[in-house]
Amino acid sequence: MDAFQRALVDERLCIQQCPETIKGLGVFAKQDLSKGLRLFVETPMFAYESKEDALRNIVHDFAMLPFDEQILFIRLFAGVIDTVPIIRKLNHDIGYAVATPERLRQIAQHNCIEGQGTGCVIQFFCSHLNHSCVPNAWLYWNDARNAMVLHAVRDIAKGEEITISYLQESVYLNRAQRNARLEN
Repeated sequence: MDAFQRALVDERLCIQQCPETIKGLGVFAKQDLSKGLRLFVETPMFAYESKEDALRNIVHDFAMLPFDEQILFIRLFAGVIDTVPIIRKLNHDIGYAVATPERLRQIAQHNCIEGQGTGCVIQFFCSHLNHSCVPNAWLYWNDARNAMVLHAVRDIAKGEEITISYLQESVYLNRAQRNARLEN
């Protein structure tokens, strides 16, 4: 089993194509999940002081990753016309071709998970969590674990997509305000 397959295998969750193809890949429940359940803990591939720091350093830092982790990283979303994440098997030649500096920066741009004043991280599994204005999970940084932790905030049915709010610090914004923030 390669690194990508190991990353997709979990007893409770899986990454798969969303029924709404505009969303790309998402994280789904493989079984019923109860409110309050810790769904996963993931240490970051990269941690930075800011998104600008990530964009400035990602090309160099990517080159330092082991090959298996490079393959995981280049499978992350890089923009609305990106098809790489849904290619089943990436070989060395394809991996090399899609790991251009521009694409690496696009991956960092779209996958940095920012905390209010605490920096940002890039992680494989967390990067597949899609947004909902009414999310069923909460993602947060746990200093003691030096990792991101995902908990269910309500019961989640088997087959249901696991979603978070990309604006977790702004839960009281109205729809127009949320949409304006998401456009940035």
